[in-house]
Amino acid sequence: MDLTRKAAVRKLRSLQRPEKILVVADLNIGDAVNLQAAFTALRVFFPSARLDYAITAAAMDLIAGNPEITGIFPVFTGRPLPNKTDLKELMRITTETDYDIVFNFCPFFDEKKHFNRPGMVIGYAAMAQRIMRDESKAERTNHIVFQAFRFVHDLLEEAFGPRRGVVFSGVRVTIPDCAIVQAKKFLARLEDPDNETPLIYFNPDASSIFTCVPLFSQAALLRALCKLDCMIVLGRGHTFTNIETELLKKTPRYFHDRIKPVPASLSLEGIAALIDFCDAYVGADTGPLHIAAAKKYSLSGTFPFENRTAVYSVFGATPSRIYGYNSDRAGYFPSNQNAPSRIYEAANPCRNMTCINKRAKTCKEIRCFEALNTEEIANDIALHVRRNRQAFTKMAVA
Repeated sequence: MDLTRKAAVRKLRSLQRPEKILVVADLNIGDAVNLQAAFTALRVFFPSARLDYAITAAAMDLIAGNPEITGIFPVFTGRPLPNKTDLKELMRITTETDYDIVFNFCPFFDEKKHFNRPGMVIGYAAMAQRIMRDESKAERTNHIVFQAFRFVHDLLEEAFGPRRGVVFSGVRVTIPDCAIVQAKKFLARLEDPDNETPLIYFNPDASSIFTCVPLFSQAALLRALCKLDCMIVLGRGHTFTNIETELLKKTPRYFHDRIKPVPASLSLEGIAALIDFCDAYVGADTGPLHIAAAKKYSLSGTFPFENRTAVYSVFGATPSRIYGYNSDRAGYFPSNQNAPSRIYEAANPCRNMTCINKRAKTCKEIRCFEALNTEEIANDIALHVRRNRQAFTKMAVA
C-alpha cells in the first residue's frame, strides 16, 4: 500500500462514524457527472449520512435529482482553473459545515490552503496512482468513473470493514420536465411526422485542440453518415465556437436537409434529453460524451427515458480507457445505456500517459488524430441503426 493511501485510511479510522461528508468535484461538467460514482460507494457504508457535493454551477440541473446526494453546492464558475470566488466559496462551505471528511477530486484546490480542516481532506493522489498503474494492465477496467467508485469503496472497506455488495454500472443524470419539453419541441420541427427516421447526434466540439477531431476528418464522417437513411442532429460548439458552421461549409449542400443544427436556445439539460431520443451519439472526449453515456432519469418521475442510445467516442490525445466507453473490449468500461458503446482511437505516434494533462501539452505539431478511420466509425453506426430499425419493424409487424 502506498503512503498516500495509508494516510487516507488512517484519517478514516480516526473517525468513529462519519456523519457529514463532502465530495469536491473537478471544475468541468463531465467531471461533475462522472464523480457521482463516489456517492454510490459512500452510500454502501453510510446509508443515512449527510453527503454533500461541490460542483460547477453549469452541471447543477443534471445532478440535482441524484437520491444518493444530500446537498449540492453549485458554486464553481472558473474554467479551466478556479477563480477567487471558487476558492472563497470552498472555504465558506467547509467552514459553515464541520465535515467529518472531505474527498477532494480537484487538483487545483490546495488541501492546506483552501479547506477549513486540511487534516481531514482526502485527495485524489492515490486514485491517480492507481489509474497510472492500471493503464499498463490491459485486463483491468481503468475508466475514471469506475476508478472513482473503486477508490472510495476500497478505502472505506479497509477502514470500516466490508459492507453489502453493490453492482456498479455507471452514473446518472437527472433531467427536469422543462428540458424534456425543449427537446420535444425541437424534434417536432423535424420533417419526420411518423418519428421513424433514425436520429444520430453528432457533436463536433471538444475540450481542447488535442481532443478535437480535425474538421476534414469530421466532414468525412458527417458525409458518410448523411448517406444513411437517417437524420443528423448537429451539436453546437462551445469550446470551439461556430465549429458546427464551419463543418456545414465542408459538407455538400445536398446533404444539408439531413442535418439539423441544435439551436442555441436549447439548454444543457435539453441536450441531454435530446440525446436520449437519438439512436446513436458520436463525438470526441468532452462533457456531452459523458452525459450521453450516463443513465437518464426524469426529475419528476413522469417521463420514461429509453436509455438506448449507442455511444461512439473518438479519441486523440487522451487515454481512451480512462475517458471513453466500450461495451465489447476487456479492460474498458461500458456506457450506462442499454445499447452498445465503442471507442475509436487515431493511430497517432506519440500518445502516452502525459497526454492526460492536456493543459500542460506544448506540442509544436499536433498529430493526435493521424490515421483516423472515419469509414469504420460510419459503418459501425450504420450497422447499429439498421439492426435497430429491423427490430422495430419486427415488433411493429408482430
